[in-house]
Formats: sequence, structure tokens, C-alpha cells
Amino acid sequence: NKPEEMYKATKLSLEYGYRKVNLNCGCPSDRAVDHHGVCLMKDPPLVRSLCAAMVDASSSYKGVELSLKCRNGVDSFESYDYLRSFIQTVSSAGISHFIIHARKAILGLKSRKNLQVPEINYQYTYQLVKEFPALQFTLNGAITSLLDIQTHLKHGVKGVMIGREIQRNPWMLHHIEKSVFQNDQGDLDKKKVLEKYAEFVLSEAQGPSSNFKSFENRVITPIRDIVGGNKNAKIYRKI
Repeated sequence: NKPEEMYKATKLSLEYGYRKVNLNCGCPSDRAVDHHGVCLMKDPPLVRSLCAAMVDASSSYKGVELSLKCRNGVDSFESYDYLRSFIQTVSSAGISHFIIHARKAILGLKSRKNLQVPEINYQYTYQLVKEFPALQFTLNGAITSLLDIQTHLKHGVKGVMIGREIQRNPWMLHHIEKSVFQNDQGDLDKKKVLEKYAEFVLSEAQGPSSNFKSFENRVITPIRDIVGGNKNAKIYRKI
């Protein structure tokens, strides 16, 4: 929450070769207190200063994409007018891409509950698209189907961000490639994907040692549910 530290962090990221830097003002974690995470949404001038530091730090680099992730609001700061004013203030620093989680955050509520309890409201983002044509908006929150994606894109958003549904059904990415990006992947099937992924797992297992839990979360968990709906899926998951 300090502009000078944001400047250094952005600079360091770019020096390591990263070309996308995102400021997360949407995290409702218990640790998101004292001007961290979604608490930042209560202080638009501070967020503007943080974003200005990102812009300044990246000014001498080419091909850098800066963005900010936020929610519809936080606690009592939940009106569309407040969100609109927040976007207007922050974008004046030079940030033009906003990722909106389309529900407000309730501080004090567990992170998992904050993904379910606050009511989803896509209309805020749809209205932002209309009022800020020079900015780009990506929509996040409870997107579970190709129909959802197509509906949101028709409202003019730059794209969508999908989290839990991809973890639950990673094969959805294949359908997205075909239906949204018009990328015909030929005779691709789950068996071939798993065979290729097994090679990746083995190569990662031979890398620098780490505890199994870390390896499982990083390498195994993302592919575990690819067989959902298939015969003997339960046996595969156990293996």
C-alpha cells in the first residue's frame, strides 16, 4: 500500500522479464486489512497513487500490460456510482484495463464465503463498458459455461476470467478454444492430453526437490478433474 514499494515491485517484475503486472484490489482475505486487498477500494486516491507508480516504473519498457482487479464494491461502498467514481479516479493514473469480480466483498466474511454469499451483479460491468469506451473490462465471477462467456462478450467486455469452473472442469478449456477462439484442435482427446501431461509431471518430479503437498497443488491438482463425467473417473482420481 506504499507507492514507492509498488514502483520497486513493478520495476523488479519487469527486470525479470514479466510483461503483465496486476494490482489486486479485490482480495477479501482475513489479511486484507489496513489498506491491503479489497480494503484498498475504500481509498481511491491511494489506489490511484499505486497505479501511477506502476505506470511510472514501466514507462521505459515496451509491451507492458498493466491492470487492476477489483470488486463491485466493499461493505457499504457498494453502489454503482461509487464503483464508477473509483474507476474514473484510478484510470486517470494511466491504467486502462480493469478486471471486475462482479460481486461486492464483505470484510470479516471468510474468503470462500465471499465467493458465494454476496449477490452476483454483472450489470455494473456492463454499464462501465458503456460509460468508459476507452477502457477495457474483463468480467469475473460465477462463469460456468460457454453460453455465459458468449453472453458477456456480447455486452462488450474485453474478456472473462474463469477460476473455479476451470479447476472443476479443465476440459472446458478445449471447448473454449473451439467455440470462442475458433481454434480447431483436430482429433485432440483426453487420453492424448493425459499422456502428454504425464511427461510434464515426470519432468517436474525430477526438478528441484519440494514437499509433496506443494508438488500436488502445483502439478497434479490442475489436471485431476479432467476425467469428470467419464467411466472410472473415481479410480483415476485416486491414482
